Amino acid sequence: MSNVILQGVTLQELNQNLLNGIDERIYDLTKKSKKEPIEYWTRKEIAKKLSISLPTLHDWMKKGILKGYRIGNRVYFKSSEVDQCLRPINQ
Repeated sequence: MSNVILQGVTLQELNQNLLNGIDERIYDLTKKSKKEPIEYWTRKEIAKKLSISLPTLHDWMKKGILKGYRIGNRVYFKSSEVDQCLRPINQ
C-alpha cells in the first residue's frame, strides 16, 4: 500500500472536503433519478382540452401530429407529448 502525503491540509479539512464531495454526488444522483409520473389522457379528454372533435383528433393521429398509445381497445395520450406538439405562433 502506498502512502499519500498532503501538505497544508489538516485532517479535518480533508475529511470535510471528502464529505462535501460525497454529499454533492448523492444529491446529483437522487436529482436525476426523480422522475415525474407520466399522466395519460383519453381521446375524449384530449379533444375537450384542445377544443377539437374526435374526428379531428383521429386525423391528427393519422398525420402524426399526436401520438396515441393503445391498451386493449382504448387509446391514451401522454400529457407531456401533447404539450410538446403545441407550437408558438410567429407573427
